[in-house]
Amino acid sequence: MSAQVVFGGLGVIGSAITKRFLESGLKVIIIDGEDGDSENIQDLLAGWKEKLVYHRVDIRNGEELESLSREIFLREDRIDSVINCIASKTNNLKKFFSKADVYPDDTWEEVIEVNLSGAFRILKAFGSPMAERGHGSI
Repeated sequence: MSAQVVFGGLGVIGSAITKRFLESGLKVIIIDGEDGDSENIQDLLAGWKEKLVYHRVDIRNGEELESLSREIFLREDRIDSVINCIASKTNNLKKFFSKADVYPDDTWEEVIEVNLSGAFRILKAFGSPMAERGHGSI
């Protein structure tokens, strides 16, 4: 059976994509930084346990992401798509919405680490195995 991988599958956009895939009869692997005991994952699991797999991972950790990718590609026959819905605004919204001339460097670095570097790590971890298999889209 083929699978769809949704990074950030517990967020607003990611969970909507996940639900649409599940409703279409597709298997979904959610990869998110949120705790698997959260209300969102429990709601999804309640109706779709046979077609839904959840993994918690910190995409700032390239080794952890690479290890998970290897595990998934060993277990799954085919990955049709990898969708990245992970985004960070930081926990301090006042800092996040600061004007550019006073934007804190630490906030900038935190956002870039997740939103840009994280996306790059996803491409590295999942792109090569998909290319080797000659199938899938990111």
